[in-house]
Amino acid sequence: MEDEDIIKKQSLEKMLYFSDIANDFCSFKNEITYNNRFFPKHKIITKLKKELKNHQYILEKETILYRSRIYRLPIDINCFIENGYLSGYDAENSLAPKDKNIIVAGRANPEKISYLYLSQDIETSIKEIRPIIKNRISVARIKILKNLKLFDISNLNKKLKNVPELQSLNYAFSIPNFGDKTDYIPTQYIAELLKNKKFDGIRFNSSLDNGGINITLFNHENNCEFIDSKLYLLDDINIHYSDMEDFFKLFLSIYNKK
Repeated sequence: MEDEDIIKKQSLEKMLYFSDIANDFCSFKNEITYNNRFFPKHKIITKLKKELKNHQYILEKETILYRSRIYRLPIDINCFIENGYLSGYDAENSLAPKDKNIIVAGRANPEKISYLYLSQDIETSIKEIRPIIKNRISVARIKILKNLKLFDISNLNKKLKNVPELQSLNYAFSIPNFGDKTDYIPTQYIAELLKNKKFDGIRFNSSLDNGGINITLFNHENNCEFIDSKLYLLDDINIHYSDMEDFFKLFLSIYNKK
């Protein structure tokens, strides 16, 4: 077998493995959505409770994180003249809303409960808001004011490698949502569970930026502060793809030779 075939075979096996992970999450979603909303029973919850001490991540004081929003206000030219750069939204519009009545349900937060969604780098932060070309984007820098304890389910956490139940949660927190609020129910439950176990937030992979890391803070008030914001213009969106039909033909040819 040629080296290229071996690589593709390994990639396909990996893809099938993560398909199993996605299926596990779907069974958890069905349990909590249609059977037991407040007291669900599932292997993902059981494993999570056993692994709490093994996946702690300390988000250190002075760490800088990023939060992006599409910018919809007029550009302040005077800011550029005075400071040499174009500022984006102010602190009030860059951090999580303070008015509980306008907070809508998100991936981790229930309606009217405020969590702060951040990324570890600018590129991931921008991709997470799914902008289109020529959008003006306000990227805020947020500083962490004290050490915070996060539950880490990112793939950068080596301990996660052999815990498929937590990989299922990483998948759940990473996948984009296209408007169905019921899709948020499982991840909101997990966030609430972690918050009650004295975690300040959760750290997980971005599905929109390979290698990107997102952080959601449950306890963000008085634990972080707005530094500044800067405007960016989205110039391009790069898409990489491969032909799935050829991929599966190769897979079948490999296994038919066995």
